[in-house]
Amino acid sequence: MQRMAAMAGLLAAAASAVADSGLRFVHEPYVPAPAVAGATAAPVAALPTASLAATAFQDDVEWSRRQREIARQEMWLYYRIGVGGYQRPSARFENFESTEFDADFDAGLIASFAVGGRYRIWDVGPWSRVGIRVELEGIFGYTPYDRLTRGSGPIAGDGDMFEYGFSVNVMPDIKLGRVSFFAGGGIGASLFTLSDSSSRDYEDSRGALALQLMAGASFELAEPVSLYTMFRYRTYSNVHFYDEFDERMRVIGLDGVAVEVGLEFRF
Repeated sequence: MQRMAAMAGLLAAAASAVADSGLRFVHEPYVPAPAVAGATAAPVAALPTASLAATAFQDDVEWSRRQREIARQEMWLYYRIGVGGYQRPSARFENFESTEFDADFDAGLIASFAVGGRYRIWDVGPWSRVGIRVELEGIFGYTPYDRLTRGSGPIAGDGDMFEYGFSVNVMPDIKLGRVSFFAGGGIGASLFTLSDSSSRDYEDSRGALALQLMAGASFELAEPVSLYTMFRYRTYSNVHFYDEFDERMRVIGLDGVAVEVGLEFRF
């Protein structure tokens, strides 16, 4: 009996200890193991870099998608506007009399505005980058000159020559990413207005057939806008002016060269 009573006391003490430990286990808050400082700092520091990289990647994907979309277009329309320097060599005003003279042109100005379209020639393959441009262009030119007596003699006066023209241009081009190269020519007409301050004034306006050759390159600045630069050579049929005495003077050598820069807008 004493042994059974002792065993019962031991069991009761053990049960009480288990109960106490269980209560402490239930109410004891959970404390996680301390984390390594570098393990948490690295992802936090990497988040901005990863975000920037993802944004840049999305921009590249969008730009590539837009370029493929543009490349698949059969045709797009554009307009451009540009200005530049214009230079003519010396021209000869002749009528086979003593009143003939030479005109020594100074550097002048040219401005142009054109509306046109680009058509993609081939659908697939590397040749799909090749297209052809057709445009209608308006041209304004201004070139001052010194009037010299025949044979590069002394200056006998000065004057200004204004040109108002148009041209229909055809230019094959090739598009390589953001850069396009083009070259071609055009045919049109120009109206020349001459204002001469010499003793025999030539205040007259006459027209002439005009031909031109052009070559240049453009660089895409943003989605619809490109910056272009272009070289052009212009030549004309013979022009005849009349002075205040209604005497006709033929002009030889009005050819000119120009270097132009401008903006092209696609729509």
